[in-house]
Amino acid sequence: MRILCGTCVKSETYLHCKSPPVSAGDTLKDFMRIALLVTHFLSTKKLNSKMISLEFSNHIKTFDFKSQRSELEREAIEKVIAGQSLFPLFENHHLTFEEQRQLMKTKLGYPHRGEESSLFLLAVVCGHVDLAKSLIEGKLVDIEEQGTVLVGCCTDDNVKTCSFGYEIGEDVTPLWCAAAWCKFDLVKLLVSNGANINHKSRVGSNPLFMACQYFHSNRARQVLLGKPDVPIQLELVKFLVENGADVGEVGRNGNTPLTVAALSGYKDPSLVVYLLEQGADPNANNSHGSSALHFAAEKGCLETVKELVKHGAQLDVVDAEGLTPLQRACCGCHDEVVEWIISQPDCSREQKIDALELLGASHATLIDIEDIEYPSEGQSEGEGDDDDSTSIQHGYQLMLRATKERFRPPIITKQNVKPPLVLYSNQAESQSLKELEALSMNNEAIRMEGFIIRDRLLGALHTPELLQPLLHKAVVLAHKGDLKMAASFYSHALSYKLVSSLESKEILRRFLVHLACMIETKVHLKIADLEPAYQFISAWLGLLAKKEEHQSVSSFEFQEHKWAFDHDLLLAFYFICILCNVDTPSHEEGKRKLDMVKAIVDLNLQNSQGSDLLHLAVWDSIIEVHNKVSMNEIFRVPNRKVIEILLQCGTDINSQDRAGNSPLHILATVDSKLAIVPKDFKENGGKEYVDFFLRNHAKLDLKNSVGERPVDVAVSEITKGLLQNL
Repeated sequence: MRILCGTCVKSETYLHCKSPPVSAGDTLKDFMRIALLVTHFLSTKKLNSKMISLEFSNHIKTFDFKSQRSELEREAIEKVIAGQSLFPLFENHHLTFEEQRQLMKTKLGYPHRGEESSLFLLAVVCGHVDLAKSLIEGKLVDIEEQGTVLVGCCTDDNVKTCSFGYEIGEDVTPLWCAAAWCKFDLVKLLVSNGANINHKSRVGSNPLFMACQYFHSNRARQVLLGKPDVPIQLELVKFLVENGADVGEVGRNGNTPLTVAALSGYKDPSLVVYLLEQGADPNANNSHGSSALHFAAEKGCLETVKELVKHGAQLDVVDAEGLTPLQRACCGCHDEVVEWIISQPDCSREQKIDALELLGASHATLIDIEDIEYPSEGQSEGEGDDDDSTSIQHGYQLMLRATKERFRPPIITKQNVKPPLVLYSNQAESQSLKELEALSMNNEAIRMEGFIIRDRLLGALHTPELLQPLLHKAVVLAHKGDLKMAASFYSHALSYKLVSSLESKEILRRFLVHLACMIETKVHLKIADLEPAYQFISAWLGLLAKKEEHQSVSSFEFQEHKWAFDHDLLLAFYFICILCNVDTPSHEEGKRKLDMVKAIVDLNLQNSQGSDLLHLAVWDSIIEVHNKVSMNEIFRVPNRKVIEILLQCGTDINSQDRAGNSPLHILATVDSKLAIVPKDFKENGGKEYVDFFLRNHAKLDLKNSVGERPVDVAVSEITKGLLQNL
């Protein structure tokens, strides 16, 4: 069982985590019990990850840098978490009214960057009604005070606001927090005392918006925590609307309460029905072009789909990726939703055929890699393959049904049929019922048919829906030892150049690690094998360069953007590492390799510390963390091959980062005794590296922002001696 810190749940970066260890005394047991459950459910995909919320996060507040606080502040924090009255504390310390108010303004931080709240917000988060009421009646708090708080884990791209999966509420009020965590009694208390029911956070979400977004996860959390599943969430929403909340208010990313209610994926349509009855627009689209119907279909919520259509939602609307609600349901393998939509009188015969083909292809290419990624104890090496006969045969029957409908007079011929690909064993898409029936006993051929159909129906739309089956097939092939074919599936996924999708970034990360394994196991690679990855990286880095100039409305989001950009630039560095380890026997191949590196170098990208690629090739704090867990030798730094090719492509050997450090400054600080440095650096204490820099005109007298030269920061006697002698 892996115990992941919050920032690492989604991105699988738990090995990179720098969060401090939990040490919350008696409350740790409660936190760990819930964290274990949540981590298990997340890893087994049995629970929507939005379920993580401050219901258990508030326990961690007890290690809120206590050593830096006064005894009075520590005691106040403990009492608020426990829900105890603060007035005995005030009396014991003989606090004046103003001192009491000042204590209530005590700032609470948490290791998640940017989170800052007060004792009153903490009381609300913990759900302590009596405590909050006493503070309000004692006029010790501002009912409209604002803070920055951790809301919960949210992996839906349409609603999340930070790169690592947690949603952060900035400039939020106690009422906003109470609505987000379904603290109904607190909501009523705050509203009765005049709280602004339509207050918006910095990114535009109000209390109603949050209550609808977390409608499903709040109910599920009740069960997880061993509490009765009391459906008070709907009553809370009704209360907010009855007291002036606007059901049509547009919030973050253009979403409305209706769209996020549909996105929550709750099978019971009661919330959606209520919002529609209160006048919510069933066809409102968010900034991604997605409507509530798109989300309900994507989540497989048939009754919600029916209610939306009944209230006028359009079935033929397309989102920013060119997909209709029907296509979303097909990609999600939601048979009931698909069958209901294609049974509607407005659904044409062509749409019905395409839907059955896409649904069948999606089932046939549905590959579960959980047993490979998280093998069970005692699981044999042969387990965890992709031959799910039930899913494949079910997909085949749907494709067969579509083909029979296609050839029923009048015949509807397939459009945009693609030529056979080596990737799919040169298999051509079936053009007749007889050809498809010939595949009936060959599961692998049926699966390839599914991939071919998905390429035809989705390829022109350039939607990320294409990517996951290709990624999963690559993972399975690599697991079976077919590294070459796995690389082909990775390359095919990247060839679509879906540079804005998180799925593509994950595929690139996995592909680079896969290529490193191929090199280390002596599998022959050619420069041509890297062409699809290079074409993707070129387009992707160009987009990153533009995003680097982006100024976010949210300061927290801006910080997370910088953090993500640093790791993105690291992927570009890894690609250059791969290039440096691929043989180029011909002049043309050698020239192509240099052209690829130079194109990346010419973008002049720097991370948040001002480090360019040459700095990264020597050392970097981000790479240092990676090296401690990486098993791939070719990514380790200092990296002589990468340094040489970067200089060959015109990188400035005397470039300086934001602290004024040149690559030679950085090199001088690397200790050759560290276990994580490469073998060639260990052998002579880095002497050859220093000599190489000096031969290439690295400046010895270049000073950083605090006036230090490379010799001043040298950590090894060998390096210091070399630099002093010069």
